[in-house]
Amino acid sequence: GVSSASDFTLENTNYLLFNTPGVFQIIYRLSTDIASGVSRTIAKGTLQRSINSGAWAAVAGTESFCYNRDASSGENTACCAVILNVSANTRLRVVASRHAGSDTLRTVANACGLTVIGL
Repeated sequence: GVSSASDFTLENTNYLLFNTPGVFQIIYRLSTDIASGVSRTIAKGTLQRSINSGAWAAVAGTESFCYNRDASSGENTACCAVILNVSANTRLRVVASRHAGSDTLRTVANACGLTVIGL
């Protein structure tokens, strides 16, 4: 089915709340950069789901990785797509973390996103 704005709520706590059940293609884009440091560092992104305000859990098969070389050439982008059967009151979020290395990483403004397509 076709998604409408009433199917979702973007919460101020940085997650997307599904008001309507359905099958959706979820695509996220994660762009990271080195904020400080000189080591090669890897960022990891994961799509997480919480059902009925339960605990957050990683969605299987949604890990992505960005190789960030150094502060002068550290930007990188990873994307992940998955098709999910979503129930009402499901929350989704993308969590970024440092997977390897020691540099301080940051997300890149206007280069990260979450796309939801109703199927």
